[in-house]
Amino acid sequence: MWNGVDGGFVEAGIKHKANAGIAFDGDGDRLGMVDEGGNVLDGDKILFLLARHRQQMGNWFGGVGLGKIMSNYGFEKSLGRYGIDL
Repeated sequence: MWNGVDGGFVEAGIKHKANAGIAFDGDGDRLGMVDEGGNVLDGDKILFLLARHRQQMGNWFGGVGLGKIMSNYGFEKSLGRYGIDL
């Protein structure tokens, strides 16, 4: 699982029919989310969804997205498909 987000966290979200769950890592500098289906969303997925949402809402300025030092190439490539430079 993601940075210590264990199956209990995912199972609790499903059991309680939560729309989403948010978990921070041990020192609180990273977070992960779980959707209603129990799918874990890591930081790159969260940043991608936020960037696309802002772009679709028309409040995306400059076409440049922000990543994190550990962002992977797939994240950059996915943004590029929508004209967003990292």
